[in-house]
Amino acid sequence: MSSSLPTTPVGKQQLIDMRAGAILRGHARKSERYLGCPVRLLLTFIVLIKSSMLCAWLVRARREKE
Repeated sequence: MSSSLPTTPVGKQQLIDMRAGAILRGHARKSERYLGCPVRLLLTFIVLIKSSMLCAWLVRARREKE
């Protein structure tokens, strides 16, 4: 009768699991960055620039109308 016990020792398996978890966390952290900056910060900055450009365009268009 064959058993389905792991072939690696328990301590070594825990070490492998810890290393794999660290690698996965590192990949998750890197994927949240674009050009070295957090994606949320970049998106906020882009929205801020676009909204300020729209406001400036609207103010300019209104002044030209008067």
